[in-house]
Amino acid sequence: LARCYIETGEPALAHGLLNDHLRRSPTDARAWWLLAETNVKLGDFDTAGRAAKRGQRIRPDLPHWGLLNAYIAWRTDDRETAAATLESVVANHPDNALAHGFLGTLLDESDVPLFAPP
Repeated sequence: LARCYIETGEPALAHGLLNDHLRRSPTDARAWWLLAETNVKLGDFDTAGRAAKRGQRIRPDLPHWGLLNAYIAWRTDDRETAAATLESVVANHPDNALAHGFLGTLLDESDVPLFAPP
């Protein structure tokens, strides 16, 4: 239901639903992901970052947390953290095309090098 609310442009409804659910089921990593996504849609990137970190502690094996954290960093103008996070995702999951593309976008947007040459 929360996914439907997010997809239909009703993130505030998803927010309330997810907060209620997470009070009862705080180890539901998928719900933490959805709450982070909901907060991104609401423009609350600090809360989105906290929700992502909670979910990541529960299921750290999923590479998607890195993408979400990189997106949140990018939206808060922390391109260095976004790029470093994406580099880590790419290093650990070299077949992740989305991470490669996102990192390329960050590098294209940057006026100054994000990384010092080796």
